[in-house]
Amino acid sequence: MNPKRLSLLILATLIGILLACGTPPLTTGDETPSAAARTAVQPTEERPTPQRSASAVPPAQTPVPGPLPAPVGQAYYVAANEPHASDANNGRFPTYRDGADGPWLTIRHAAATMRPGDITYVRTGTYAEAGIRFASSGTPDAPIVLANFQSEQVIIDGSQATARSSGIEIAKGCSHVIIQGLTIRHMPRSGIATDSDTRALYQGITIRDCVLHDNGLSGLRLAAAAGFLVEHVEAYGNAYDGLDIVSSDDGALSPGPGVVRGSSFHDHTEPEGHGLVINQGHDITVSDCRAYHNAVHGFDVSDWPKRGELSHDIVVERSLSYDNGVAGFSTNSDSHHVAYRNNIAWRNGADWAGKGSSSGFLCYEGCWHVEFYNNVAVGNTDAGFWVTDAYGSYSTPGDSRLVFKNNVAYDNGRADWRGLALMVEGMVWQVETAHNDWGGASGLNALVVAIHVVGGQGETYTTDQVNSGALGEGESSADPRFVDLAAGDFRLQPGSPLIDAGTDVSVPFCGAAPDMGAIEVCPFTSGFISRTS
Repeated sequence: MNPKRLSLLILATLIGILLACGTPPLTTGDETPSAAARTAVQPTEERPTPQRSASAVPPAQTPVPGPLPAPVGQAYYVAANEPHASDANNGRFPTYRDGADGPWLTIRHAAATMRPGDITYVRTGTYAEAGIRFASSGTPDAPIVLANFQSEQVIIDGSQATARSSGIEIAKGCSHVIIQGLTIRHMPRSGIATDSDTRALYQGITIRDCVLHDNGLSGLRLAAAAGFLVEHVEAYGNAYDGLDIVSSDDGALSPGPGVVRGSSFHDHTEPEGHGLVINQGHDITVSDCRAYHNAVHGFDVSDWPKRGELSHDIVVERSLSYDNGVAGFSTNSDSHHVAYRNNIAWRNGADWAGKGSSSGFLCYEGCWHVEFYNNVAVGNTDAGFWVTDAYGSYSTPGDSRLVFKNNVAYDNGRADWRGLALMVEGMVWQVETAHNDWGGASGLNALVVAIHVVGGQGETYTTDQVNSGALGEGESSADPRFVDLAAGDFRLQPGSPLIDAGTDVSVPFCGAAPDMGAIEVCPFTSGFISRTS
């Protein structure tokens, strides 16, 4: 997508605080897979997760594996490294015993054998497989489960795949599948994907504790999925997106509801690389995630390819987006009823991507009824919050509210010019602001807010005007006094003017009133501690 104007201390702090199946080939859209994303790593060694050396943000903590349901059917085992492992065995033992009593050799055989309620545990090893398909669907009470055995490292490597396939392909008619604890890499297409050429929604798909990297399309592509859960997934180095949540090919089946949580999406550096994309989705919540060093947006709520249902009722909360080529958080293409709560957008519009300056939070080509509560936009190369392109090309829901409360936009722009804290272009929106901190600078009466801008003219407010109450109730333009701005520690220091300076937005808080910003702090005997709720 090409917008017209594209001109964990953090994560640790933020999270700590605050059925038969068909056989046709999978179709996942018109994209051409990139060979470049599949050739960098040898298939026998797992590459460590890359760390951005220029960033002060530490890696995420290793998540605790999620619980698996007790099998109501048969438990099976696959063990490529076990002597005498064979698909001719019964697969009912993790190690070989005698006769046919031993593990299977391939994951593909396990997927073709399992029935509702069965679970297959995969032992450690590198499995040169691709195009793995389940022959049956699970049921709500008896899902099919494919998982690593006792936290052992399992790598499914597609470097030798000759067909244009994904690693695990959830084909038409398959639902209620749990995939857990697998690393999937170097696939010609995606690491895991549902078939987008479908006439029925995929129900109850859970992807948990997986690493999906260096695949030719996306790490994980969920088309027309309902009731899905993506949890503790890391996707990086894929040719397009880390996680792509999309409609069916004809646009008739919109994905959702669904939940994405505790996951990271990074280093998608080819020209159209995004972290997490929601296209034509509805009733989806993204929480406690991070997206960084992606060529375009970190988090993108959109309606590409512009047919079917518009994206709506999306919540993104307690998430971090930094060092992306365009925006940290983007809402576009007439998406509506989207809420951003307690997120941090830091250093987006990064020069390495060559896409020009951009903002922490960006709306373009139509965005309708978007709410911004307790977000932080710091160090982005354009504005903290930017809304442009008032009229989308496809549909206008008609609710033009933009609500900004308890946000902080500070130190945006470049060394040679100061970016606005908030810019809203066009007269169509109903803008509501209250209790925000809009990019103050000590001793500098700078322009910080511009609303209803047309032809370079609109409602503009300087630091002094904001502080005098001209913009509205509880608005300020002051130094927020973060603990360590350069290191990306956006907790508030004791004595910050933003403590207890917010307004109630139905999120738990302590003190006389909510704080402005993403991280609520509370007084304690040893100083300040972070809240988890």
